Amino acid sequence: MGRYQLGATVPYVRDVAETVGAEFDVATIGGWRASAFDMQGHPAGLALDFQVGADKAKGEAIAAYFARNAARLHVRYVIWDQKLWKPSAPTWQMMATKAGTKPGYDPNHKRHVHVSFTPDVGDGRRMGGSDAPSVLDTFGAPLVALLSPGAFVAGALLSGEPIKAVAAMSPAMMLSSALMGRDTWKRAALVLGGFAAIGVGVAILSKDLIGPALSTAAGVMPQGRAAKAVLGAGAAAKSVKTPDLGGA
Repeated sequence: MGRYQLGATVPYVRDVAETVGAEFDVATIGGWRASAFDMQGHPAGLALDFQVGADKAKGEAIAAYFARNAARLHVRYVIWDQKLWKPSAPTWQMMATKAGTKPGYDPNHKRHVHVSFTPDVGDGRRMGGSDAPSVLDTFGAPLVALLSPGAFVAGALLSGEPIKAVAAMSPAMMLSSALMGRDTWKRAALVLGGFAAIGVGVAILSKDLIGPALSTAAGVMPQGRAAKAVLGAGAAAKSVKTPDLGGA
């Protein structure tokens, strides 16, 4: 079952939560939720919130750990203490101040470390497992986000900010989020190239094997025998020469 109540997070993300949470003695970690602007984050089960409260040293240590191990842990970005870190620009960037008055609301990430993971961990792999790409590496998490509107609508209605959640669920926002991954197009090209190769193989087989097999099967079936007889009669009629009666 695990130590943390993470909801519908992917197995790999749950593994990271259990491992890192135990290493840094984190009591509470947030996982899945519907209301988020980044549809590849919490709503796709690909993000974690490590709650540290007033323990700034622990927050700094956790944020630094994920930045240091970003490649190994498939980290997409980290937010801590109103600063953003991404592998593509590995320097901490200050973020704009966000207002928030609800109890427990921490929009500037002063009391929790947010970690978002790349979609390629959404195919059922486990922490420390194979990194081989698959079709679900490319399409798994985006499809979950795009094809599960019911779950997000329910989450939006139950959340404290339904208008913001509904805005995040707009098709444009969901599609742009699904295409944000740096390697998405490269993986998509590999997948489509594989399908093209399969199509060529099927075409070759259909010419050399499938076509003759279907022709043979059609000859065995009653309909095929009848059609063959009709065609044979037509060919025989064409082969009979018209007598030369000496006319003009």
